[in-house]
Amino acid sequence: MTFKTRFLNIFRKISQLPVVEKTLADSIVSGNSLSKKLIAANGMYPKGSWRNCTRDGINYKLDISDYMEHAIYFGINDGVDFDRRVLYSLVKEDDVCFDIGANIGETTLNFARLAPKGKVYSFEPVPFLFRRLKTNVELNSFQNIILNNLAVSDKEEELFFEIPDNNNSSGISLNKERSAQSETVHSTTIDAFVASNNIQKIDFFKIDVEGFENFVITGAINTLKKFKPVLFIEVDNKNLQKNNSSEKELLSKLKELGYSLYRIDGEEKIPIVTPENTNLHYDVLCIIG
Repeated sequence: MTFKTRFLNIFRKISQLPVVEKTLADSIVSGNSLSKKLIAANGMYPKGSWRNCTRDGINYKLDISDYMEHAIYFGINDGVDFDRRVLYSLVKEDDVCFDIGANIGETTLNFARLAPKGKVYSFEPVPFLFRRLKTNVELNSFQNIILNNLAVSDKEEELFFEIPDNNNSSGISLNKERSAQSETVHSTTIDAFVASNNIQKIDFFKIDVEGFENFVITGAINTLKKFKPVLFIEVDNKNLQKNNSSEKELLSKLKELGYSLYRIDGEEKIPIVTPENTNLHYDVLCIIG
């Protein structure tokens, strides 16, 4: 370990003092990038390190021992998993949005903020995450959010998940096969959900389901053909391969539905002409035409 690292680690320990931690968080949210080097990483906090905060006018209760919740609290928004600039620029005030893989509600709440005249259908299957999602929604006054404790797949069935032993709840993935440690959740399809709820307008989908994306699209074919919504999908070939799919298969299916595809890199939109397996981790923007 270098002297510089040892020196910074001293400050990172000090940064866990409540008054210092809040000062650093406020500083980063205000745009001071230097403060990022002084904060303690999420792994330095014990599980259940709860903090209440307001970000972009949205109230949260966060466990900052978790990777994503730590990023929300400290205003870290410059990594692949945190850069929401393109995502949030796409939502219009009267949009009907589907947030598939809502986790604790960051995107759901921001969609509700950005589309006050629209609706947000939010899907989170994992029970403890759904409870956290519900808590964060209740901390705010939005009236345009519909919460669903459901998984989304290519058919109605029982699916399985395991709670990871790391501090990253956003990495929980669904499986079609049961394991000894797995817990069960129920799934629906987008087509079935839209029909049973008589939904007449859909403008936007965000899909982040850790390799289950191809199943979600397969179960939404009729909906996509009818409403032609904008799609914003996380792509990770390694996760897709765990579910006997691939980046190329997923993107090719979207191309066949008439979507033009763009890989998002910061604010840059890079056209995808010929789908292939790049093994990159990125978001893809899908627009009809």
